[in-house]
Amino acid sequence: MIPSYNPQQTWPPEEWGAVYERYREWSAWYSGDPLQISEALSGKVYTPTEQGRFWAKEIKDERKVMIHVPLAGELATTSSNFLFSETPAITIPGTTVEDDQAKKLRQLLDSNGFYNTILEAAEVASALGGIFLKINWDKKLFPYPILNIAQPDNALPEFKFGILVAVTFWKIIRDDGDKIFRLLERHERGTIYTKLYAGTTTTLGEEVDLKTLSETTESEPVRNTGFKEDILVRYIPNMLPNKMFRGSAIGQSDFGGAEGLMDALDEAYTSWIRDIRIGVGRIITPRDYLQDIETGKPRFDLDQEVYEQLDFDPNDVNGTNSIKNIQFDIRHEAHQKTTLDLICRIVSNAGYSPQSFGLGVGSSVNDSGYALQIKEKKSIITSAKKARYWKTALEDLLQMMLSIHTKTEAKRPSVEINDCVSSDLGQIATTLNMLNSAQAVSIRTKVKMVNRDWTEEQIEEEVKRIMEEQKIIKPPVSTNTTPAK
Repeated sequence: MIPSYNPQQTWPPEEWGAVYERYREWSAWYSGDPLQISEALSGKVYTPTEQGRFWAKEIKDERKVMIHVPLAGELATTSSNFLFSETPAITIPGTTVEDDQAKKLRQLLDSNGFYNTILEAAEVASALGGIFLKINWDKKLFPYPILNIAQPDNALPEFKFGILVAVTFWKIIRDDGDKIFRLLERHERGTIYTKLYAGTTTTLGEEVDLKTLSETTESEPVRNTGFKEDILVRYIPNMLPNKMFRGSAIGQSDFGGAEGLMDALDEAYTSWIRDIRIGVGRIITPRDYLQDIETGKPRFDLDQEVYEQLDFDPNDVNGTNSIKNIQFDIRHEAHQKTTLDLICRIVSNAGYSPQSFGLGVGSSVNDSGYALQIKEKKSIITSAKKARYWKTALEDLLQMMLSIHTKTEAKRPSVEINDCVSSDLGQIATTLNMLNSAQAVSIRTKVKMVNRDWTEEQIEEEVKRIMEEQKIIKPPVSTNTTPAK
């Protein structure tokens, strides 16, 4: 059940204040919006050494250049691409492509836009330290269950021994200025509870009837899911342990610990751009040389080709009555080295190789296969660690979705997450020759290794063609159940 909250209950609850503060900062960096970053960090200037002092500076009467490098968003996108740019292989072990549950599973994947959903979810997980995936269904809209992304900064999870046992999702349904309506959806084992509250920007307020708003009039206060021993939600951490909240099941953001570096990167780039602006050539000329134009404002015409005789020696550059050219140096090499070093440190803090971002010595666009795997080893290891959190959660969710769709106890699907660094054909051929010589690989496995992005139907068709060309007879299925003596 949703707890009976006091109308003056602070929202989000105070005990989540530290976590939500981090969510707010990570979300600002992820957005790439300088205004959001400045607002998120403005409250952090308590001492001269506080992180975020660059973006937290107050800009009053002076016009200043403030440049933001959207590296945080690129980090999140790269993390997602490493996980799911190669389509995961999803099958039901022990079944064929013609099996009814296998067909239903493919329908679910296609109708849900499953692969796009997990690609998007992985990007948010990288930024905010984790993501919630939940199952919803509405027979009036769709004949199949839908996999939804639920943002971690709109959730209050409850873990036991590191396992998610319940979670309350909340969102603002309507903001009428003096009254804010929040919808709370709590998932427990076997049941989903929904309530509507009318409060303020900082308090939850009183519970009101779901029919109060048109947006919630069809919501069910209580819904039985049919899964008495499970909840239809999974939390997938980006990476554990969380260095800031040790012992917590909340995941670690790829930005965690690098906030000061990202702030310094923006300061360094801003300094670089200021150098460029200040380095623009200036001409200082006596007032007597300025011409009055129609506006009444004097100016010096740089484009005039012929000048009247001026009363000064042009070679006397140190004279008080002369035109002077001012040109400042642009410290581009120093700025470039500084910003490059900061970028490499931020990327490395997230567990990735600089080569994954087009940085580092010896990188080449022609690298592939084993050479690329060596250079991007750190990124591949990080991605493999993240994939382990995703594999179990996706298998759980797909099994529950399949059970809801087929109205039977579904078999557990298998999810194999491929790395995004493709091997070249030469390396694959060498591997297959060794396995073939050892008689340790089937035709189907060989076809799958060569064509990792193929569907199960395509693989089966290719296996049949190979068997027909090589005149390989498929062994008959034995019906003898008598145990051997």
